[in-house]
Amino acid sequence: MRHPFNLTRSDRRAVLVLMAIAFVCLSGIVLFGTQQSPGATPLATDSAHVSPSSPVTPHSAASYERQPFDPNTVDSATLVRMGISPRRVHTFMRYRSAGARFSRPEDIMRCYSFSDQDIDLLLPLVRIAPRYRDSDNFTRTKYPLPSSSSTPTASPSTTHAITHGNKFTTLTEVDINTADTALLRRIPGIGEAIASMIINLREKFGGFTSLSQLSQIHQISPELYQWFTLADTVPYRRIPINEASFKTLVTHPYVTKDQANAILHYIRIYGPIKDIATLRATAIFTPDQLTSLEPYLQF
Repeated sequence: MRHPFNLTRSDRRAVLVLMAIAFVCLSGIVLFGTQQSPGATPLATDSAHVSPSSPVTPHSAASYERQPFDPNTVDSATLVRMGISPRRVHTFMRYRSAGARFSRPEDIMRCYSFSDQDIDLLLPLVRIAPRYRDSDNFTRTKYPLPSSSSTPTASPSTTHAITHGNKFTTLTEVDINTADTALLRRIPGIGEAIASMIINLREKFGGFTSLSQLSQIHQISPELYQWFTLADTVPYRRIPINEASFKTLVTHPYVTKDQANAILHYIRIYGPIKDIATLRATAIFTPDQLTSLEPYLQF
């Protein structure tokens, strides 16, 4: 019988190859093995503490926790979970600790660290607790506003309210169909961005027929409506429905692409639309839609 260690040359070569492979595998385990076992639990971190230099793991939009909040009491961790960057949250917390109080949702726009996208996200979610509403106790102790050398005084002949920092300090009604951006920006809670949105929306409509049309601008809360008024004599820009092109029709906020195509198709088949009753009979618009659109139509 052949002795087990009396190997041929090819057998010895195979054994050496296997030993070399085993040595490489063992070396890899020793050199590159993880120092932490798979079942180890990482140390917990204090998620409530946020600083400008704190690293934040990127989240998808779906992972953010969108929830109503009161800017007077919300904590920094909640704002970060809603998708606001830690740096901006840190600035907001400093702003609030300096004495800021928020009595209306639009007051958060006074914190200039928030971007337009942040305001778009946060403003619809703001809920002010009753104890903070209708209060005007905002004082900046650490970051005071620039002081003016002279304070304007009211006179019996003037029709404008006294302003501080070019903002109205008393309720003043502004005609939304004639006001320019400079006048709109004097309303507390309205800055350059929202004033431009109002002007652009007014141009699309051809003039406002109702203050409820402002609801298309999500950054404007209903509390701001009290600053606006509508004059009865403003002529609205009308759409010549029988001559209008597809582009002209769909430019108006109350006309969809399908409705514009339906109007053009009806005119090609049946001829001009003579009046509002004819348009109502086509059933292209619902009764409510037609009521809103009627002031802008010309037959």
